[in-house]
Parts: sequence; C-alpha cells; structure tokens
Amino acid sequence: MQPELILSPDLSPSWRPRGLCVDADGVLHRGRQLLPGAVELLEELAARDIPYRIVTNNSRQRAAESAAHYRHLGLPVPPEAVLTAAEAMAAYVCESSPDARPPRVFVLGEPALRDTLRAAGCRTVRARPDFVCVGVDYHLTYQRLERASRAARECRRLIAANVDATIPRERGEIPGVGAIVAAVSIASGVEPVVAGKPAPTMFALAMRRMGLRPEDVLAIGDRLDSDILGASRAGLRSALILTGSHGLKDLECAPARPDLVFADVPQLTAWLLGREQDAQDVRDGRDGEDGTVLAAPQGTHRPPGPAGARPRRYT
Repeated sequence: MQPELILSPDLSPSWRPRGLCVDADGVLHRGRQLLPGAVELLEELAARDIPYRIVTNNSRQRAAESAAHYRHLGLPVPPEAVLTAAEAMAAYVCESSPDARPPRVFVLGEPALRDTLRAAGCRTVRARPDFVCVGVDYHLTYQRLERASRAARECRRLIAANVDATIPRERGEIPGVGAIVAAVSIASGVEPVVAGKPAPTMFALAMRRMGLRPEDVLAIGDRLDSDILGASRAGLRSALILTGSHGLKDLECAPARPDLVFADVPQLTAWLLGREQDAQDVRDGRDGEDGTVLAAPQGTHRPPGPAGARPRRYT
C-alpha cells in the first residue's frame, strides 16, 4: 500500500520503522470518538511486537490516567505506552534545577500536572518559585492568570507543556495551552521554554524508553506545527495523518514537512505492514469516505499510474 504522498526524496521505498511515536488526538481519536482504524493499528503493533509510545501534549492527566482514558474509549493502550507533556515538563524542570534542592514550581494547570511534578521531586508553591509551569487549565480564572504572570515576572523561568493553540473536540477547536501561555508570556515579558511538542524532549524520552535510535523511529501526527516540527527537531522521520488539524493545503507554509502523508490510519497501517487493501479509492488517492481526490501541494505534479505502482514522490 502506498502513502498518499512521499515528500522525502531520500526515503527508501523499502524503509519501515522499528518503533513509532504516535499522537493520539486527531490521529487515533477526536474527543471521545474513535477514528477509523485506530484499534486495528494498535492491535497489529502489539501482535508484531513493534514498540510504540503515544506521545501526547496532554498535560491534564498522568500517564496511567491517560492510558485508562484511552482504554475507556476502546483503545488497547497499556500505561507504559503513554508519554505525556507533563512527564516531559517534570524531566526538564528537574534537569534544569539551579541547585540540589527540590525545584520550587508555580503550577497553572490541572491537578494531574501538579501530581506529576510532585512525583518527579518538585515542590509546588504559590510564591517565590524557581519555575512557572503552564498546562491546560479548564478552571482558568483571571486571578489565576494574574498570579502566574506575576510569578513568571519574578523568577523569569516560564515552562509550557506545549504551545498548541487549540485542542480538537467533537464540537470544534477549543483554546489550548498555547493560548494560555501566550497570555502569561505577554503579561510577564518572559518567553516560554516548551517541554512538549514541538520541542524534541518528549521524542528523546520516548526513544530512550523504547531503546531505539532516531533513524529507526517514525513519528505520526496530525499537526505540522507540533508533531511534525517536533519530530524534525528530534531527527525522526515523520508522517502526517489527514484526519486532524492540518491538511495538504497547510504544507505550503509548514515550519517542517513530513516525510510521508497518509489519508488516514488504515492507509498508514497498510503501508506499515506492507500489505495491499481492496479499497481502490485509497489506491487512487481518495479519502475513502466521500470520494474526494486529495490534491498534491501546489507546484507539484501527480503522475498517473496503476494501482500498486511504486510510491509517488514529491519534492
């Protein structure tokens, strides 16, 4: 099975990853709705002992809670397969602590972010912090925003779980961590350091836990500005899935380009396992739902060819 597009000129047609870093929201599910092929992909990976990590910018849940949430949705995800932005933030703060004492952190986020930071050895405080740590906060108030801004102005160390401007939901996009930390940054005059995607920290942790090198791992995501950019910074090959936030039209002005583009997870799974599917619409570059032909980026030529031909390359 061919990818929708191959954008990397040096990618061998026979290359397949030995492990995966997979984004969840927008790839495996959207809100509480599973996306087609998500369960089958994870079952195939488990059956073939292909290691993977769900590398999520989620800062509102601990890894075990995220895994339980995924299983509640119907995804067969064990706790050890999840790596959250909260864990990446905790690792960064502890490694960057100014001295041997536990780092003092002011937290603007959900309780799970506090729990993860405390579990890593941080001390959460409301005054005189070493770091201000910002995650998604569904109970955000102006007073909490004011306190975080004042604390960041005092310590000059602002850490963001991620800079995703929005979070995909069934009803549409809602404000994400990027929107919250932007307000704190502007009010305090402090530029944030990003612990989650698009920083390479999470990918480096995932590779270390899987015991794999960058050249053996494929990062899969739906956002060019976090999943694909983060993979590029970590030295990984990447694949864009067209079921989430970004589409083909966004490639023209993307901060980083993926090596591969797939219409959906079933197309990814077929390529990953090297098998053919019966769906002629996927072979022909259709999205498999409404029959719409997915266009190549502007300035590229999409040559005709029979089903099962060699993958098409675009540079």
